[in-house]
Amino acid sequence: MSMKAPSHDQAPASHTAELAARLAGLCPRLALALSECITRQARAVSGLDYSLIDYQGVASAAARLNLEWRLEPQRMLAGLTELWWRNISLIANHASGATHVEPTPRGDKRFQDKAWSEDPTLRLVRDAYLINSSWLLAQVHAARTLDHHEGQKLEFLSTISSTAKASCRFPSMMPMPSRSVETWQSRLGRWCSAMR
Repeated sequence: MSMKAPSHDQAPASHTAELAARLAGLCPRLALALSECITRQARAVSGLDYSLIDYQGVASAAARLNLEWRLEPQRMLAGLTELWWRNISLIANHASGATHVEPTPRGDKRFQDKAWSEDPTLRLVRDAYLINSSWLLAQVHAARTLDHHEGQKLEFLSTISSTAKASCRFPSMMPMPSRSVETWQSRLGRWCSAMR
């Protein structure tokens, strides 16, 4: 009597739907366990026994938004296509020399230096950052499964994480250090001339 092992490659559709439903219930629990672990580690490192950020709420909201996107692949594909299209058109405009400027939000002082508008490379980096961060916030605002409070938590997380990754935070991308090096070189040159 020959016994065949069940083929895992050809699972019936009912098993796939059942598995998806079980995994959907596990995602928030996994996010909760992960956030508790991170919170414990942060408390151990910092010595603080409290946090002003609701890590569990943020992780739960992020997991729900992720699940919403996974369950609506046409919406996810449309959103990612829009993001790719905006980035590709930005690069094409940069390559052709066009000076399309992505509007900077009012009160954003990070890109006030004239070099962010005058230098083409810095302008490209600034515009790419603004496109990607505004797209991320738009996706959070368009979430259908989050209530207002959860949306605010996720918006806060998106804002602080994109701000932390802003190009103006990296010394190699800041116009000021390059200018200070040029100033230092010119001062050194004048000092050497005066010493002759």
